[in-house]
Amino acid sequence: MSYTYEVTVQEKIQLNLKTSLYIDLPKELMDKLNWKKGERLIWEETEVLGDKGEYSAAYICRKVDWDNDIKPMFEEKDE
Repeated sequence: MSYTYEVTVQEKIQLNLKTSLYIDLPKELMDKLNWKKGERLIWEETEVLGDKGEYSAAYICRKVDWDNDIKPMFEEKDE
């Protein structure tokens, strides 16, 4: 079974006038993925749609795992 959710990118202007972009994911989706508010996510662009869709690319979102996703990037720079 496939589910599709549409969300709007929102903008938050901080006190130092820097802008942060964010989205609110639907509670149903958060529950299905076992994601909690405040967890860090990685966004990856994919060309899965090619020229056949309305848009040529889509984005995949997954929860960040520090040891597997972030830490290796720092270790590669140190070498």
